[in-house]
Amino acid sequence: MKNKLIILFFCGLSMLVKAQQLPQFTQFAQNQALLNPAFIGTNEDKEINLGGRWQMLGFGNEPHTAFGLYSQQLKTKEKEIINPSLPISREIPEIVKEDKRSLTQAFGANVGIDKYGAFGTFELNGLYAIHYKLTKKLKLSGGAKLGFSNNSFDPSKAIVANLNDPTLSYQGGDLEYDEFISSRTNNVRLNLGLGGAVHYEGFYVAGAISNLTGDLIEIGSSQVNFQTTPHLFFSTGYNHSIGQTLSVNTTLLLKKMSPAPISTELSIVANFDENLFGGLIYRHKSAIGVTGGFNINEKFRLGYSVDFSINKLRYASNGGHELILRYRF
Repeated sequence: MKNKLIILFFCGLSMLVKAQQLPQFTQFAQNQALLNPAFIGTNEDKEINLGGRWQMLGFGNEPHTAFGLYSQQLKTKEKEIINPSLPISREIPEIVKEDKRSLTQAFGANVGIDKYGAFGTFELNGLYAIHYKLTKKLKLSGGAKLGFSNNSFDPSKAIVANLNDPTLSYQGGDLEYDEFISSRTNNVRLNLGLGGAVHYEGFYVAGAISNLTGDLIEIGSSQVNFQTTPHLFFSTGYNHSIGQTLSVNTTLLLKKMSPAPISTELSIVANFDENLFGGLIYRHKSAIGVTGGFNINEKFRLGYSVDFSINKLRYASNGGHELILRYRF
């Protein structure tokens, strides 16, 4: 594009944009299925998570995200064993049932809306995962997500410099930017992601890739290219129990999107009697934060976090907030 697009909010923050084509979450340790489909259905209950995040408050037109996530296990009916010497059937002993449930499948769906300056993204994905218990302590998981996303652009939140005279307004003539300002950026792009995880007692190692196909498969006539890039995620963590009522969950997350450098995040969260949690989050050379929450009742759990920039953005940002509500049934 010959004429340079100047986004008011992102002026001077181009590297931040490149590092965050996908939404960023502070409570990632409690919602790993948002990044890795292999974590879908790790709990036997049906689960709905609703959340919202507001970043870098104080700039104006700040990034903000909303999401919904549903997941449940696929449970098959237990087969009855018929004893031919008796006219009635007998149930399978409990220990046999546990052995037969070494293979578990799960499915789900997620919807997300992400706004950042003049740009926005909407996505909808179907999720599937399979969990195979090799031993009582060792479990393997694999997952996939498939759906679509759509990028949008709001001309009212951006200006463009005239190539011949930057003091003059844009007069047209560049086909790609002409589509930007006419809001004809409505291509639908295929979303494909894969993930896997290895669990051993309270320890796990996991990896995932999102936007696997990039802009390879699109439906629409728009000439605008948002240059969607694959994102790599690697996470590892350990849940350490201290007595019967206290456990500490430590999670390390690495994110990579070319050409941005690797992003490193660390979460340490303590759970008290499974009803109350609180902890610290550190984003390397970027931000620190605190998180906490509680069980409202047996079905609802509320989580909140706040983070503050520790780089140069701290002079202009008032931090970010994230709120998540979980419902199990």
